[in-house]
Amino acid sequence: MKKIITVIPLSLILLFSVHGQNPGKSAMGIRGGFQIGMHEVQNDYKTWFKYGFSPSLEEESMPNFNLVVYGIYGFTNHIGIQTELNFMFGQGIKGRGSTTSWVDIKYSSLDIPILLKVNFLQSTTRFGILGGPYYTIPLGKLKTKYEEIRNAVDEKNDIDASGLGFIVGFYYANPTNFGNFVADLRFNGDFGKSSEKLGANNKIDFIKRRGITISMGVEFF
Repeated sequence: MKKIITVIPLSLILLFSVHGQNPGKSAMGIRGGFQIGMHEVQNDYKTWFKYGFSPSLEEESMPNFNLVVYGIYGFTNHIGIQTELNFMFGQGIKGRGSTTSWVDIKYSSLDIPILLKVNFLQSTTRFGILGGPYYTIPLGKLKTKYEEIRNAVDEKNDIDASGLGFIVGFYYANPTNFGNFVADLRFNGDFGKSSEKLGANNKIDFIKRRGITISMGVEFF
């Protein structure tokens, strides 16, 4: 909670004081989309799935919803910087034993990227690449839901997020009567592992997040 109280105000100051990628123009935007999870499930959880259940569960990443509010600063018509408040809802993994027996393990987070953007085009339409680091803060608990798993009870536990990660991808913006239509395709990956807290002094490694995010929205000058 202390991290959220400290980081969000600083991020909002950055977000709402930026300018558009075209020099001298201010811009803010909002996007919505989904992430295709490609998470690296950690050995602690693989062992738990393999030996803790009968039959054992095969793990897979789950897709999740994504909502972004952002702002841009333009150094030139071709180079800019973008800051975001990037909300990731319900990301995680599923352990599947059959069509009727499974475990859902998921949580939500706020990612705060600072991205360098390079525009390849000369026109008012923009297309280019983006990349940069982000800091992630977990929102709420890690929720575990069981379905037809013997003697298993749903759980909610704290999570230690990995902290830092990196984003790389492509973006597109095209002028309309209501601002710019924007679309974004990116890969994000955590540098470290996220862990589930089990009591005061015990935790197990959960996942190292990986995913491809597709989002669309509108940008205002």
